[in-house]
Amino acid sequence: MVARAISAAHPNMVDPRGESGGRQMTSEPIVELRGLRFTPDGATRPVLDGIDLTVRRGEWVLVMGPSGSGKTTLALTMNGCVPHLVTGKFEGEVLVKGRSTIDTPVAAMATSVGMVFQDPDAQIVHETVRDEVYFGLENLRRDPADIRHAAHAALEQVGMFASLDAEVMSLSGGQKQRISLASVLALEPEIIVLDEPAANLDPQGMRDVFEVIDRIHRQRAMTIVMVEHHVDELAELVDRLVVIDKGRIVLDDRPEVVFTAVAPTAERRALWLPQVAEIVHALDNSMSPGLLPVTVGACVEQLDQRMRVGPIQASQAASASSATVAAKAPSLSTIAEVEAAMGSPAASAELNDPILQVHDFAYGYDPRLPVLTGVAFALEPGGITAICGPNGSGKTTLAKCITRINPPAPGHIFLYGNDVTKLSHADLSSRVGYVFQNPDHQFVTDKVFDELAYSLRVRKLDEDEIRSRVERMLELMDLKGREDESPFGLSVGERRRLSVATMLILGQKLLILDEPTIGQDLARSEALFGILEELCRELGSTMVFITHDMRLVADWCPRTIVMADGMVEYDGPTSGAFVDADLLLKTHLIAPPVIEVSRELRGLGHPVPLAAITVREMRDFVDQQRQPRTLARSTDA
Repeated sequence: MVARAISAAHPNMVDPRGESGGRQMTSEPIVELRGLRFTPDGATRPVLDGIDLTVRRGEWVLVMGPSGSGKTTLALTMNGCVPHLVTGKFEGEVLVKGRSTIDTPVAAMATSVGMVFQDPDAQIVHETVRDEVYFGLENLRRDPADIRHAAHAALEQVGMFASLDAEVMSLSGGQKQRISLASVLALEPEIIVLDEPAANLDPQGMRDVFEVIDRIHRQRAMTIVMVEHHVDELAELVDRLVVIDKGRIVLDDRPEVVFTAVAPTAERRALWLPQVAEIVHALDNSMSPGLLPVTVGACVEQLDQRMRVGPIQASQAASASSATVAAKAPSLSTIAEVEAAMGSPAASAELNDPILQVHDFAYGYDPRLPVLTGVAFALEPGGITAICGPNGSGKTTLAKCITRINPPAPGHIFLYGNDVTKLSHADLSSRVGYVFQNPDHQFVTDKVFDELAYSLRVRKLDEDEIRSRVERMLELMDLKGREDESPFGLSVGERRRLSVATMLILGQKLLILDEPTIGQDLARSEALFGILEELCRELGSTMVFITHDMRLVADWCPRTIVMADGMVEYDGPTSGAFVDADLLLKTHLIAPPVIEVSRELRGLGHPVPLAAITVREMRDFVDQQRQPRTLARSTDA
C-alpha cells in the first residue's frame, strides 16, 4: 500500500478553498484515537488494528476505504457505541473533547457527538416530523420553549421547516435523511459523524443532503467525520481525506494529495476516485505533473491545455470528428443524434424474441393510489439494462411484480412468452432471480456457506456439486474464509456481495439486481459487473440493474430505462438520457461529471462526441485531438 502521507497544512488554518464565510479550523484536537484496536465478540481478527487519528475542531474529514476495511466500526468508536453497544476486545483510547468514551455512557456522549446512519428508516422512531425532531430534546428534559426553538432552528437549517407537521412516511428518502440530520442538530452537538448518509438516496437527494452538510459546516464551524464513497460530490468540499484498509490508516492528507498518490498504484481500484481525476490520470501523465483535479473546472482547464498545443483548426476538428456525432455547443446535444450514432434498443430488439415483455402495466398497494401506470418495455436476451429514477418512482415495485413478490394482474408481464401469473413458483424462480435492495431481507440461514447452498439443496443437487459451486462463488465474491460466519455478522458491503452470490449461483437467465453495489468499493463493483458481463456474453443471460449510481450506468449499461412517478419517461441509449437536460431535471438524476466536462469543452470549441460518457471515451477523444498536432510537429522538425 502507498506510504502514509501526513499533511502539515491542518493546524491554525482558514478554509484553503477560500469560500465565502470560510471555515475556521484550529490546531485544537476535538477527537483523538490513540493505539486503537478492536476485535468484536466472535471475530477472530481485529476490525481496527492500531488506529492513531486526530480530528481538529472545525475540520470536515472524509473516511474512505475498501468494503470491510473497518470504516463503520471506526465511526462507531467516536460516540462510544463501540465498545458499549458493539462489544468486544477494546484496546487503546478514544477521547472526545478530552473525555474517554470508555468512561462516558453513550447517552451522555450524544450531546457532543451526533450520529447519522445509512438508512434513515432505521433511525427514525416517530410518525411525524415534529415528534421526531422534538424526541431527543424531550429525553434531555429541556424546557418546552427551548425544545421548540432548537427543533425549529434545526429544521430551518436543513430546509425542512415547511414539513414540520408532515408524516415521515410521506417523505422521500432524501427528505427523511435531512430529518435524521435535523434531529441530531437540534441537540447542538459539536461533532457530527455520518456513516454513508447518501447510500440509499437518489442523485438529487444525495446532492441536497451534501449541500445541507456543507452549509452546516461553514455556518456553525461544525466538526464533521463522514464515511462515504461518493467522492465526485465531496472531493471539493472536505478538508481532509483518511483512507483505511484492513483496520489501519494508510493515507491521511488533503483530497487532491491522496488521490494523486493513490492513482498510479494498484490499490487505487479499492477506492472511488473523482471522475475528473480519473479522466486526467487516464491520459499520458508526462504532460501534467502535479496534483490531479477534484473539480470540473480544474479538469477542463487541464484537458483544454493538452488539446490546445496549437490553435484548433477547423479542418482538423472536422477530420477528427467525421466518424462520430459531435457538437461544439451544449444546445446541439440531442437524443436523436445519440440514437443515430449508437442505434436504439428498440431496433436491435427486433433481432431477438424478448426474454421479458411488460405491456401497459399498472399496480398499486392501494387501488386508489397507483404506484405504476402504463409501464411498457421489452428486454431481448443478453446485455445489462439499467433502470433509474428518483426514490419512489416505482423501480423496486416493478421488480417485485416481475418476480411475483407483488402479485401482478394477468396479461401484462410475460417471461419467454409465458404470462408470469401462470407459472409455478418453482418454474418462475428457475428462470428469474431477484437480488433484494436490503440484503438482510434475503438471508434464511445462519452461515454464509449454508446461505449459498440453500437454493441448490432445495433443488436436490449432489453435495459435491453444491460444494464446488459454493466454493467458486466464495472466491468470486471475495468471501473466502467467511463461510462459517453468520451473514448478519458481515459488513454492509460483504452482505451485499453475499446476496448477489445467492442468486448468481443458480444461473437464471434473467437476473434483477436492486442496488447491488451499495457499500462496495470500486474494485468489487467492477468485479461484479465483470461477472455479470461475462454471464451475458457466454451464457446469453440478461441483467436488469436498478441503481442510483450514474457512473456505473455509463460504464456498464448500453441501455437505460428512466422512471418517474410510476411511468417510463425514457427508454434508449444511456448517453441519450445524460444529454437530455429536461429529463434529468424531471427525474432528479445527475449525469456523471464527464458529461459536464464534455459540455464545457464543447463550449471552448473542442468537438467532443455526444456519446463520450465514460472516462475511456473521453481519454480516447483527447488523445485523438492531440495526435494530429504531435505528428505535425514531428514533420516540421
